Amino acid sequence: MWFSALLQLEVSVGGKPTSMSRTVVVFEAGEDWAEAEEKARTLGRSKEQSYANSDRETVRWSFRGLETLDMLGERIEDGREVYHEIVETSASTQFAAPGASAGQSGV
Repeated sequence: MWFSALLQLEVSVGGKPTSMSRTVVVFEAGEDWAEAEEKARTLGRSKEQSYANSDRETVRWSFRGLETLDMLGERIEDGREVYHEIVETSASTQFAAPGASAGQSGV
């Protein structure tokens, strides 16, 4: 069975919380819900990291939780929606042109 999991990570700099967080969607195979949930939490913890920034402050990404876990089924079909987000836009919001080449997300 295939599952998608939405993981939440937050960042601190120099031991102080920031207003930044990261949302990560991962796909995983599991026999059942319990196994998928445990694998998702393990994946979340594996994404924790610390490093020094250019000001020599410690930057730490910490796993803060599993926001969603969704069963996708035995197979993932072309075009299967696995994540969506509704966000507010303004008159100054710029969208990519319909025929423009897609960029990469950095994954």
